[in-house]
Order: sequence, then structure tokens, then C-alpha cells
Amino acid sequence: MTRTSRHLCMFLPLAIALGISTMANADSSMPAKTQAKAQAGQPVQESGPMAQYQLSRREARAAYADALKACRSLAPGAREPCMGEAQQNFQNDLAYASQLYNRARQMLPIPSPQAQYKNARREAYAAFNEASGGCKSMASHDRKDCMKNARSRLQADLAYAKNELATMTNGGDGSEGASQSRQHGQSGQ
Repeated sequence: MTRTSRHLCMFLPLAIALGISTMANADSSMPAKTQAKAQAGQPVQESGPMAQYQLSRREARAAYADALKACRSLAPGAREPCMGEAQQNFQNDLAYASQLYNRARQMLPIPSPQAQYKNARREAYAAFNEASGGCKSMASHDRKDCMKNARSRLQADLAYAKNELATMTNGGDGSEGASQSRQHGQSGQ
């Protein structure tokens, strides 16, 4: 028996048992469980791109957990290649889910200027909270400067969002104020 055939004899039954599809269908990008349902003639939920994305992520996580469980039961020499293959399949499944997510995002309606402003404020405060969380682990003299920078960045981001809202609602190009506000925010870092 050649080395390649031993390799296939060892991993092919494992791949079939785990539902890993890359050996049988290398060109397909659907998660293994979704492929199995489609091949068995079972209905695959088609209730919208976002639902497909969520289902795809759930199936990818479940398949990965099953694969890891099966890999852990193998002999130590075969365990590492099996886990590597399971990790690669999981990454492929997540890439497919990401494609579904991007398609779903493209189908969403364009938000109103007020909704965009609200989202920009939410993002500015989230960035501030993340930055201030990082500042808390610093020494007291460094923390003060870090918090000052975080607050100035927050103010710059809020001013930028407010300027963009005014630009969108007034119909002007607003390029002067927006660039000045953004430049101020960047210099405060």
C-alpha cells in the first residue's frame, strides 16, 4: 500500500463520517450540512439572505465542534492533521457565511441621514468606550493622557457626524467643514 493510499484510507472514512465535503466536493463553498441536506433532497431554508447567513454560521460551528470531537478520539499522530483539516473547513464555511452576509447587507435599504447620524454617534461612543477601557490598564500618569486623547477623539467624531448630518440634510457638499473636522480629530490622537 502506498503512502498516499494509506493517507486516503485513514482520512477518507473520517471525512465522510464528519460530513467534511472538501475531499468529495472541492469546488463547492456551501457548508457540509447544507450540502448534505440539499443532496438528500431535504429542503434548505431559503427565507432570506440574513437567515441563510445565520443558519450557515450555526452549521459551521456545529460541524467544527463535531469534527474536533472526532479528531480528539484519534491516535496522537493522526490528531493534528485532522484538527488542521477541521480548522481549514471551518474557515471555508465561515468565508461562505461571510459572502451570504455581504449579499444580505447589500439588500438593506439605504438609511436616512438621521439614521446614519445616530449610527455614527453610536460608533463614536463605542470607540470611546473601547479606548477608555484600554486606558484603564495603564499607569496613572499615562492614563490621564490616554483619556484626554480618547475624549478629544470622541468630540472630533461627534463633530464630524454632526457636520455630515448637516451636509446631508442641507444638500451642500460640506467638504470644507467635514475635512476640517476630520483633520482636527486626527491631530488629537
